[in-house]
Amino acid sequence: MKLVIRLGLAIGLPLIIVASYALATNRGEAPPDRAQTLLNEYLARSAVGAQPARVVQIAPAHYPAGLRRELSAYSLGHGTYYHTLDGMARPVIVSTPTPLPLVDATPAPTPDLSGLMGFPGGSMYGKPLPYPPTYAACVLIERGDQYEVVILAQHQDMYNADWVLHATRLAPRAVAEALACDLNWPK
Repeated sequence: MKLVIRLGLAIGLPLIIVASYALATNRGEAPPDRAQTLLNEYLARSAVGAQPARVVQIAPAHYPAGLRRELSAYSLGHGTYYHTLDGMARPVIVSTPTPLPLVDATPAPTPDLSGLMGFPGGSMYGKPLPYPPTYAACVLIERGDQYEVVILAQHQDMYNADWVLHATRLAPRAVAEALACDLNWPK
């Protein structure tokens, strides 16, 4: 009887650990609902005239640590705990900065945040986004003949986690290289 229990533990316990790890790290191709909501809102807000935007591809980042605080020029999130440049967690929004235009070879201007008011430290609880994120994905967006890459990232500290969308001043290929995203670039 003791032998059966030992064999069960010796085989079953590692099997349970491997299965748990596989389930926890399987993120699939589609972003979670909260991340998809942020992406949809970004696409709606950053519409350029009547030109529709289309998500071409979402690719997981092999190097999410490549997303540093300096890389994010604009962030959109609706979390309660973390500071983002734009989001619903703020009590008073005098004016909302618009997302940066599509990135090309020239650096984009810094968004005007002078009319944005919020709690000290940026959120109700004053927590900055923890970097690097635990997970990141590059989103290739097409508008006519122009392309843009934004980043969906899950930021997490010991107690909280939330999804944030980041736009950057870098060219689309540079963003993909910084995070090691395997994007299929259109010709």
